[in-house]
Amino acid sequence: MSSSELIAKLSDILSPNGVSTSERDLDIFSSDLFKAGNKVTAVIRPSSVDQLSAAVKEITQAGLNVLPRGGGLTYVQGYVAASGDAVLVDMKGMNRILTIDEENMLV
Repeated sequence: MSSSELIAKLSDILSPNGVSTSERDLDIFSSDLFKAGNKVTAVIRPSSVDQLSAAVKEITQAGLNVLPRGGGLTYVQGYVAASGDAVLVDMKGMNRILTIDEENMLV
């Protein structure tokens, strides 16, 4: 699957506003506080678990890595792509607690 085909599928899942391939976004989301990594293919912004799972399925079937990113920058390069074959997931839209499982210590 080509990058453009993947972007089209992700746009169908997330809406066109839920996928970015703008150079500005790719530059920002391909780096952390101190180091730039390889440029990611796209940045996605899911707003539901269903959107996230459908998007991750398409990304992994296309053979790309999935990099989750929370709200800010770090200096440990945990979400910086080692290769350009990755899609970064901006998790800002996933901002609600759905369940608290005290027994298993999961939120």
